[in-house]
Amino acid sequence: MTRMRAVGVMVLALIVLGCGQKKHPDQSAIEGAKNGAGKDTPPPLGKADFTLSREAFAGEFQKDKDAAKAKYEGKIVALEDVVFSIGTDGGGKPTIGLGKHKGEAPTVGCLMRAPKPWRQVLPGQRAKIRGIVKYGFAEAPELNSCEIDEVKGQAAIATLTADEIAKEFAKDPQAIDKNDRFQKWMIVTGEFSEYKVTNRPVLRTASHRIEVQMCNGFDEDLNKLKPGQKIKVLVWGCTGKSLPGTDVSLGSSASGVLLEVLN
Repeated sequence: MTRMRAVGVMVLALIVLGCGQKKHPDQSAIEGAKNGAGKDTPPPLGKADFTLSREAFAGEFQKDKDAAKAKYEGKIVALEDVVFSIGTDGGGKPTIGLGKHKGEAPTVGCLMRAPKPWRQVLPGQRAKIRGIVKYGFAEAPELNSCEIDEVKGQAAIATLTADEIAKEFAKDPQAIDKNDRFQKWMIVTGEFSEYKVTNRPVLRTASHRIEVQMCNGFDEDLNKLKPGQKIKVLVWGCTGKSLPGTDVSLGSSASGVLLEVLN
């Protein structure tokens, strides 16, 4: 199964200040991130220094990386585009991939301030996201300490039940991996049965075990589930017989999140 790559994120760098130079009005937020202060409740970001489309922003970095870095790094930028991915980075911090990689404009990774941004926006919706620019993995531009300013449109995401997936698997266990219906973002509802391992709940169906691979981040709601509770999860992708003792596996360690506990 194709796995969604987690957006690589690092801590923020300080804006380099000259002698006697006036501080950026949000320098305290930037310095706090650098020094580890206010990790639980970081100070508000404030007004954006630049507002533009994700494609235009990423395109500037592709055209002249050094010039774009000098212009944007350490500044607060608001970008708008369709949300391409939602999940966590390797450290368990919530991330949003803004815009689909196209031509000269790659997806921009956004490290979010809110612990569960998927409750504000879903893949396929258009969002305006504001954050502090830094260079990340492979010198790609990223936004840190991000806030969602605006969400537009409806998310065109398939809504399925665990029983529907189990029935499809029963028809042909090998075909589900190649079925386009299941190789995309899905919202799946099912009854929680047990934990396979930490952060991997199993959904009960009449005939098969469906394991949900969840993001790396700690979610206390997920770890408080009791057998019989109905839950709703957001996942990307589905595969059969990929894990021992499991018939169907949903999501990945970068793309599975708990949306809601229904009872």
